[in-house]
Amino acid sequence: MTVRTSLTHPLEIAEVPAGPDMGAVGLTLCPGKTDATALTGAWARDLEVDLAAVADWGAAAVVTLMEAHELERLNVPRMGERVRRHQMEWFHLPIPDVSVPDAAFEARWLAAG
Repeated sequence: MTVRTSLTHPLEIAEVPAGPDMGAVGLTLCPGKTDATALTGAWARDLEVDLAAVADWGAAAVVTLMEAHELERLNVPRMGERVRRHQMEWFHLPIPDVSVPDAAFEARWLAAG
């Protein structure tokens, strides 16, 4: 079985314009994810390598939409601490699986933005 890593599969960041003169929002898979049994195949990413790629992309902040138990399962429970070490802000705005952002999420998103 082939295990995908940060070196074999460098982090890809898709850009979505945030609006006129507002920069861009970058979207990517979970930096540093480790999951030997993922439906998409085995992953053993390096969080430091991935966060360096996010910082090199030019991010000022990282927004994590995953729930805390998902971060634990993917072996990145200290995501916020590691993001801050790379001189970026971290916002944890989880959206529960199989749900959509609700009014509470929208309020947290506005406060973070």
